[in-house]
Amino acid sequence: MHREQFDGIMRRIGGVFMRDFPFFTTEYGVSSLVLKEIPYRSEAYIHIRDVQPEGFSEHLRECISFCRMCGADRIYAEGSDQLTGYPLYTAVYEMRGIARPEAQKIANIFPVTEATVGQWRTLYNKAMRTVDNAGTLESRDEKRILESGSAYFVHREGDLLG
Repeated sequence: MHREQFDGIMRRIGGVFMRDFPFFTTEYGVSSLVLKEIPYRSEAYIHIRDVQPEGFSEHLRECISFCRMCGADRIYAEGSDQLTGYPLYTAVYEMRGIARPEAQKIANIFPVTEATVGQWRTLYNKAMRTVDNAGTLESRDEKRILESGSAYFVHREGDLLG
């Protein structure tokens, strides 16, 4: 890898330099590398976009090597049927849903506000730390959380449940 390529992915986040790499190209194809979880979970994700069939193994090897060089201990990949031949692969999805609580339980649900979004993000990251493939939220995600209006604190008899 050339120094300018490496410099192009670096960005300071909490004392660690890391950034996602939307288009990682090799002579065999292109993939996206999700590196933002390395400082938090030591995990990286490879989304295979387009690879020549005869160069699949070499392309994947280069992607893995790059992720390891950036500090990833665990690397997951998705986007190709050829991954079923490897020991670990995953599908990466962004999960969203609409809450439909029972009417009597609404009194125990409190929407996240600008004053509480930081606390909600901290609690979310703590709860999701042991969940495989869960994404870590950063302070830059708070605006999106507030705009979506889909984040809540859930209490029961004054105790925070989640």
